[in-house]
Amino acid sequence: MNMTDNLLLLYLNLIKENINSRLIGKMADSQLPRPLLEQVIKAYCYCYNIDLTQVDTSRPFTTFNQFFSRSLKKGVREITAGKNAVIAPVDSRIIEIAEIRADRTFKVKNSLYQLSSLIGEDYPGAGEIFPSAQSFCGGQAITFYLSPADYHRIHMPLNGQISGFNYLPGKFYPVNSRAMRLVTNLFIKNERLISWITTTSGAKVAMIKVGACCVGRIKIFYSQYLEERGYGAICSKLLAKAVKLNRGDCLGTFEMGSTVILLFPPGFLKKVLVKPGEKVQMGQSIAIL
Repeated sequence: MNMTDNLLLLYLNLIKENINSRLIGKMADSQLPRPLLEQVIKAYCYCYNIDLTQVDTSRPFTTFNQFFSRSLKKGVREITAGKNAVIAPVDSRIIEIAEIRADRTFKVKNSLYQLSSLIGEDYPGAGEIFPSAQSFCGGQAITFYLSPADYHRIHMPLNGQISGFNYLPGKFYPVNSRAMRLVTNLFIKNERLISWITTTSGAKVAMIKVGACCVGRIKIFYSQYLEERGYGAICSKLLAKAVKLNRGDCLGTFEMGSTVILLFPPGFLKKVLVKPGEKVQMGQSIAIL
């Protein structure tokens, strides 16, 4: 590594700790005087070219996090994809589409990730009640990067039921391209929350949500368990009753930006419609079943 990379890696190791992101999350949750908050939001929109005409402002924002995890006006994202289409779950950029290999690894950029570690299969108490990494071998992994400018709510990519989730605490490294190049196994080191989806055909799909620097929380709407219990300890939660959600339904949000990885079993996707580097919007067709 050159001197610039060494300095950047030092900086990344200084900001990775949870206390920094939790502190920023607390600040973003703090109520500010409305004139000040309006100026902060206005400046943020100017810096990141955010179109406020799409934002649901029926209830005024009282914190920056409420703005950051904003919902959109009804009708802004009409889902017109055919019934056999998988849609993008988030506004994002596709950074990788990879086959999950027989050794349970898959590629993101130039790094190989061990799937069992990513989904928590090899964490005590976190990988005992959901599909194994082996069941995805021969399938596909699609990785989506959310920038600070993106809409940060997370939606169902297809019809199905959420049977439960794994929560795996970790660090809060940034997830931009330079950080991914410098930090080995970045996604495995960062906080993750994996939602387990059973599709209408019975296939098992995993949605991995990866925390990042300045992410106060990865919040899910289909269960209050983490909110009530608190974050910080490994959790593998099988829901008492699976939650049925339709394609496009909102299932959670990032409070600050990050990454989503969709895992599909072998033979599930007939055709992928997007390419790495492509910008997508929630609701856009990305694959055909």
